[in-house]
Amino acid sequence: MMPISIVLSATSGQPIYAQIREQIKEQILSGDLAAGDPLPSIRALARDLGVSVITTTRAYNDLASAGLIANMQGKGSFILPTSPETLKQEALSRIEGHFGGGSKPGTQCCVAFDRCPGIVTTVEFGGIMNQENVLEFNRVTKRYDNVCLNLSLQVPRGYITGFVGANGAGKTTTLRLALGLAHPDSREVTKLDHNQVGVVFDTPHYPDNLRLGQLSGQVANFYTNWD
Repeated sequence: MMPISIVLSATSGQPIYAQIREQIKEQILSGDLAAGDPLPSIRALARDLGVSVITTTRAYNDLASAGLIANMQGKGSFILPTSPETLKQEALSRIEGHFGGGSKPGTQCCVAFDRCPGIVTTVEFGGIMNQENVLEFNRVTKRYDNVCLNLSLQVPRGYITGFVGANGAGKTTTLRLALGLAHPDSREVTKLDHNQVGVVFDTPHYPDNLRLGQLSGQVANFYTNWD
């Protein structure tokens, strides 16, 4: 049985069943849990987490209603195959929820990646306003073995762009292309204003003991007009 990682918080403000549901969903969408993998039984998970069976039952039922798992009487619960369209819709839903109900012109534009066999595509979320783009890719391609990244992306000045996708979808490759750390195989138009684009990762890679001034000094090395 594949191990799953669930950390519950009594101070998050989110119901326990929802915390269980969302953390299992995240592991499914990220590829950590694959199609066919068995989940712990409802009773076993309740015992391990120290919660009621009613709580784990609701979490599993929600996942089954979303088409992510199958609850089979007498056999247990198993991860279902997830289509690229489902991955895309789930990613967009999480982006919309994170930004409080959808895109707001001039403040955010998010990109979600979905993966099909041998190809990665992108989907833009939020309207692109008629303003200067600080990052612009038009039909940029990068191939690794049998996987090809096909990228068309515009990020206007003042937008926050979030990349959401499973491992191997092309998020890091896109950042490497944007920063000039990787070279595209082909392209029509690219535009990048390095002094207007910054990158924030979901996990910080700076030492915890750095003070704000020290951190600012390190980041300033990447920008000629850092103030």
